[in-house]
Amino acid sequence: MISIVLPTYNERENILNLIEHIESVIKRNGLKSELVVVDDNSPDGTADAVKKVNKKFRNIRVLIRKEKLGIGSAHMFGYKKSRGDIVIAMDTDLSHDPESIPTMLKKLDEGYDVVVGSRHIKGSYYEKKKFETKKKYLISKFGNILITVISRVPIHDFTNGYRAIRKKVIDGIETESTSNSFLMEFLIKAHRKGFKVTEIPVSFIDRKLGKSKTKVGIEIFRVFMDLLKYSK
Repeated sequence: MISIVLPTYNERENILNLIEHIESVIKRNGLKSELVVVDDNSPDGTADAVKKVNKKFRNIRVLIRKEKLGIGSAHMFGYKKSRGDIVIAMDTDLSHDPESIPTMLKKLDEGYDVVVGSRHIKGSYYEKKKFETKKKYLISKFGNILITVISRVPIHDFTNGYRAIRKKVIDGIETESTSNSFLMEFLIKAHRKGFKVTEIPVSFIDRKLGKSKTKVGIEIFRVFMDLLKYSK
């Protein structure tokens, strides 16, 4: 069984469309699955909306935390609570295309332990129609080059939350970061533990509804400081 982990905070406008798309992919590919929605007590009613749609699909678990504890914390909480042998994590702002799920699973079948959806390799697509998105793209592009050089892990996108992971990897490493740095930390530690990590090209679509919660300046500083710590 695969567990699809969806961390949420104020994503009521996006989450139901995402779930419908994921469920379509699951059905077409004959996958046994559960959806694990980790909601940090969203005031916009995200969790209640998911509970209602679960009357239709009946394979969704909603895990509500009392407060907003950080995206990295939400990821790891969902990973640990998952029941599947494989965990797939996705953003819930519709930036990640569920159609890539079968490709990720195929890569795992080739013998890999972690498959990263990369926005920065041949065949990928990064939508950048807005000035703010173009700025984020450049920061992501060159920031990830820096992470690759310093960490010496042969991956081009450490900071994308779209990935497929064997449960044994989750059980085999301990992480510290509760912020976006978690995404980088997890890959560095998985690689150093000897797990086989690879990547596939994915599309990254700019958010259409709702507001981004990422404070870019703060996250750049955190990622850089954590990079120095985890690369020792």
